[in-house]
Amino acid sequence: MSVSISTLKTAIKAAFDAEKDKTDDQFGSIDRISEAIAKAVATQIVQGINTAEVVPVLAAPNGPVSGSITITAAAS
Repeated sequence: MSVSISTLKTAIKAAFDAEKDKTDDQFGSIDRISEAIAKAVATQIVQGINTAEVVPVLAAPNGPVSGSITITAAAS
């Protein structure tokens, strides 16, 4: 599965909507919005990597190579 722009857009809009009426803590608001955007992007990247189809094209002198490749991503 690819990274979803619409899912990212929804999450980013939600981050701004959650802060739009708050006027007392501008720096805290910026920090919360930044964190929400970072989490949304990280989640989409991890999902994109963890659901990607990897098709190895490997060859050896005695024939094709068999097996599997597992790629796992995590955000912290």
